[in-house]
Amino acid sequence: MNYRQFSERIGNIDESLIAEAASVPNYAARRRGRIARRAAAVAAALAVAVGGAFGLGSTVFAQEIEVPVEVLVEPETISFEEYGITLILPDSWKDKYAVDYEEECVYMPSMSAEYDRCVLFWLGFYPEQLTKDEFDNIQGPWNVVPSIYIMTTADGTFSLHCASDVQYDPSNAAEAGQYVSMYREIGQIRFVVDNALAE
Repeated sequence: MNYRQFSERIGNIDESLIAEAASVPNYAARRRGRIARRAAAVAAALAVAVGGAFGLGSTVFAQEIEVPVEVLVEPETISFEEYGITLILPDSWKDKYAVDYEEECVYMPSMSAEYDRCVLFWLGFYPEQLTKDEFDNIQGPWNVVPSIYIMTTADGTFSLHCASDVQYDPSNAAEAGQYVSMYREIGQIRFVVDNALAE
């Protein structure tokens, strides 16, 4: 029924009221339109996000990814089998040292003709069990050189006796630099003693 038919049935109604009633907005249709527009906007945003993620993913995975890998290297060790002790040297010493097992010393081969070898330290062993204080106060040929107390075992006391005089050619800067660097790392040496508590 349109507004004219309505007017005729009801009777004497002002035409302006009828026109106004005809122009009342359809709120249900508006709400459905708003919901449809929002749904379309959400779908568009979702499409952009998903498409962007796949695009970003393809960009990221297309690149080469570097994963740091820690390579375990065999430690540098010296074994003095007579005493049952192993010295674990700093990794930086690899291919820079040599051992004289008769003199029980570790040295850096010299780069110059002036020096035969550049001694870093000697292994010391005392057949007595000494505390660190007793070791520090011992009288003997080693108390004139810098010494490092290692440990006391059932058989005796181990120590390192470091070189106290110039063991390298001071005019050779490369040799001097390498020797000083290694000498400073002597304190990083670790020790493993076989059967330390055996009697």
